[in-house]
Formats: sequence, C-alpha cells, structure tokens
Amino acid sequence: MTEDDIWEIYLTMQGEVIGSRWAGDVENLYLPGTPCDTLYDRAYHMRIKLGERLHCVDDEDVESLFDDLLCIAQLHSFAMFRCGYKLGEQNRTGRS
Repeated sequence: MTEDDIWEIYLTMQGEVIGSRWAGDVENLYLPGTPCDTLYDRAYHMRIKLGERLHCVDDEDVESLFDDLLCIAQLHSFAMFRCGYKLGEQNRTGRS
C-alpha cells in the first residue's frame, strides 16, 4: 500500500474521485443524508454566518480555522488507516 493509494482511498471516501478503483471497497462518507454530509453542511452555513457577522464574505481567520480543522481530520484519518493496515497485515501474517 503506497501513500498514493492511501490518498486515493481518502479522496474516494470524500466523494471527490469518480470511478476510483477503490469505489467498491470504500464508502463515500459524504453521500446526501449521511452524518458527514449533514455536519459539513452545518459547518459551511456556520462559516457563512460568521462571515456575515464579521461583515465580510471570506474572513481570513475563519477560512484558516476551517482549513486547519480539515487538515487535522485528514492527518488523523491517514494515521488511523496506516495503523489499521499495519495491524491487518500483522494478523494476516501471524506477526505481532
């Protein structure tokens, strides 16, 4: 499993890759009505409301906050994937 594979799986889970070779094995977490879809929609509307309160559409600090939180989530996602993959390989081969 390469870093490119992990990245493609992540993008497939985000619904950003159409026709991915992982599509049959990986769930799109952002399909309409899913928890991620609902939470992202709420966060997006909250960002708009914050911009209105600050009297600007694209406040740099608000944008940075959302971007940083999404990056943190991505880092956690990749770390969890690597850990799960490693543990799965160890179980498959009988190593600990």
